[in-house]
Amino acid sequence: MRIMVHTLEDGGLHSEKQSCLHCSAYTSDGKGLGLGVHLHQSLSDSGLSSVAACKKCDLRRRERKETIQELAETEKRYGRDLNILKEEFYRPMKSTSMLTIDQLDAIFANLEELIHAHKQFMSKLTAALVTAVHKHDEDLCTINVGTVFLQASSMFLAYENYCISQGQASLLLDQLIKEKELLRVFLQVAQNENPKLRRMHLKSFLMVPVQRVMKYPLLLSRLYKVTPFYHGDKTNIKQAQENIEDILEQINAKTHMPGGLRKRGFDLHGYSLSDKIEVNRVAIDALGWSKQNVCDVVNSRLWYGQLSEQSGWGSRKAGGGAKNVKFSLVHAVLLTHGRPTDCSTPQFPLSPRDSKPVQQVAMVLVKEKAGRFHVVKEPLLMDRCVVTADSEYDNLFEVHEQGRETYLFKGERSKETTLWTKHLKTLCKNLGYWRRRRNGVPNIMLRAT
Repeated sequence: MRIMVHTLEDGGLHSEKQSCLHCSAYTSDGKGLGLGVHLHQSLSDSGLSSVAACKKCDLRRRERKETIQELAETEKRYGRDLNILKEEFYRPMKSTSMLTIDQLDAIFANLEELIHAHKQFMSKLTAALVTAVHKHDEDLCTINVGTVFLQASSMFLAYENYCISQGQASLLLDQLIKEKELLRVFLQVAQNENPKLRRMHLKSFLMVPVQRVMKYPLLLSRLYKVTPFYHGDKTNIKQAQENIEDILEQINAKTHMPGGLRKRGFDLHGYSLSDKIEVNRVAIDALGWSKQNVCDVVNSRLWYGQLSEQSGWGSRKAGGGAKNVKFSLVHAVLLTHGRPTDCSTPQFPLSPRDSKPVQQVAMVLVKEKAGRFHVVKEPLLMDRCVVTADSEYDNLFEVHEQGRETYLFKGERSKETTLWTKHLKTLCKNLGYWRRRRNGVPNIMLRAT
């Protein structure tokens, strides 16, 4: 349908010009576009959003409505699957002690956080739909989906943490299914007998959040294409799409690159996932920290040695100190009490509620003996340590504990040494009054790199 624009000349009706209220096409005198925008805004404000449109624009308007409805319906189904993960898998496995708490946490990751974030997102989306109904907006033209996404920063932080851990969670689950007969039988019976599961295995449900976050950019892209150019939410839709795509790129980078934040050591040879989980548990227990406030930054094996008095400054300057140190292989974990700022992203920064400043950083050394893990020495609290690296010593970094000992570390591979040095220097920069006063200057007798 097209609107008729009349002009008067010499006191009478002279001509009529046509312009669709949704198209960007101008009338012959260039007034059609402005009229279309003005009328659309006025009608939207009054709740009458179903304004006249040409056939092409009417089709786009219907596609936009269908896309919003698809988003709401699939989000609702996604919420049901999250609830199935919790009620049909996590709780039974926990109540029967089928798996330990650490194993459950490794497999289900931050499921509770995902459920909370989904409920918040769904609540805002539902509120927008209800408001549209109250305005008699049958085509959902007044709904600002892009704005809803931009407000959901905590949801996408939760997605990032979950997706990064999924690769290891899947491997651990496979390993436990092979080792535990009870777990294997439970999952098989649940899949075949529980109608809520739709004959889906636990592995399929664990992948649902990953598939969901990958679906958002596609829905937003479709929505952007069918949203009128003058709609106030169009730029927000594009911004939300780009933000989520950036998050997905970061997830891919942290998943495939060694040493990504919160990604435990990538080398699986001789260091199983269950070992990593147990090492992490022993380290947290040794510190006495609450697990909810701990961030696991790096978990890998390191060669560790103690610098003796004979390996003093003179011998080290001559290059012999490090060579005389006896190294032994240990499991090393770098933990923070609080969430490092690296956990947030420029697109979806941590909210004050989610952010927990780093209060302490600790390096814990763990060794295995007779099939059990135990702490080698007291944890190194980084507010009392200086971390240095010297270019003269390849693949090596030093941790000096004030008033106590000096330790040398090196990775099994050079990139692991670089990773540890980078994280230690970054996280320890503002710890301790003395370091803040002297701006975190490393040991002056080493040339820091």
